[in-house]
Amino acid sequence: MNFYQIRQTMTDDAYDIVSAFSMATSLTLQAIVYITGQEEHATRFILEQMASL
Repeated sequence: MNFYQIRQTMTDDAYDIVSAFSMATSLTLQAIVYITGQEEHATRFILEQMASL
């Protein structure tokens, strides 16, 4: 699945968040966990999946 296909299933808010992450300077895992309110292992999994695209 490519980003275009994934984008079709995202809400506008989710797309805005992903876009902001791609434009930002590097963030630590802890910063992303704080921003998203997720558990660290869930956030790490999501980021790993995004990186493999």
